[in-house]
Amino acid sequence: MKKLLTLVSLFIFFNPAYSQESDQKQHPLKDLVVLSNSIPSEFTYMIKHLKSSPLSDTDAARVVNAITNINTELAKTPTSNIMFLFKSEIYKGILNNQYMKQKSLLQASTSLLESIKHKLEKHKIVYTDFSKWTIQSIIKDFDPYLEKNFINEYQNIRRNNSVGQMKARRLTKIMKYLSPWFNAIDKNTPEEFNRINTQVIIDTIERISKKTYYFKTFVGKLEKAEEQILFKIPNITIAQPKEIEEGPSSLSEEAKMRKEQAKKDIENLEDSELSGASEEIDKIEEQVEEGEETESEAEDSE
Repeated sequence: MKKLLTLVSLFIFFNPAYSQESDQKQHPLKDLVVLSNSIPSEFTYMIKHLKSSPLSDTDAARVVNAITNINTELAKTPTSNIMFLFKSEIYKGILNNQYMKQKSLLQASTSLLESIKHKLEKHKIVYTDFSKWTIQSIIKDFDPYLEKNFINEYQNIRRNNSVGQMKARRLTKIMKYLSPWFNAIDKNTPEEFNRINTQVIIDTIERISKKTYYFKTFVGKLEKAEEQILFKIPNITIAQPKEIEEGPSSLSEEAKMRKEQAKKDIENLEDSELSGASEEIDKIEEQVEEGEETESEAEDSE
């Protein structure tokens, strides 16, 4: 047996082509590592998910592009601000995710939760850590509604029961956002559900990357932290963005004015609580995107 292992080792050593072929099959994000405690555990689950999932070269490049930008833009940002940005965008991405089919609103019930729990337990080896975390978090959101069998009775709450009516409205709102996830978990195999989450994760990482500029500028008035490297970036070929040609002067000038106004808005932001930052940034981002659309119109009109 030892002789056989020795022969196999010698074969690999003296056949560079074989070794190179094995290296080429390595996952493109194999060397992507979270280096900072400033990154929330939810994002760590996302990275682990991507590293265990098949990715196209295009998707791998999208991730590396985004992570590289995050590394640069948030190098001197305090931990609390990084946590806020990442967590707010992660949960926003989950609730507003475009890959979930918007089927009819489901009715919350213990039987619905039990069916999801059963599927998770049955296929826990197949689901990635991020997929398991997603399912477990959804289930946990219903804990306050299990007491006194409220989850099975909330549609029959009397109108004069104001407390019960308010609680029922909260539960209905939760189901509005989570019904697509219940459908996705129920109707898809664990492998398919993992693939859906892969696209959710890539979109979320790109959205965080896009927000870093606005976020860094907003918190730039606050005290900066010592410089840190958030991620170790894998060495892969990164696709470069295409340059946009300038259109007629009138439309081009309008686009520039929109962007300049957005930058002024950022500078004029007050040092308010960070909880307001995300909404302010969203508004500013919309202004910049309007400017980019105007530039696109200018290009098309040539």
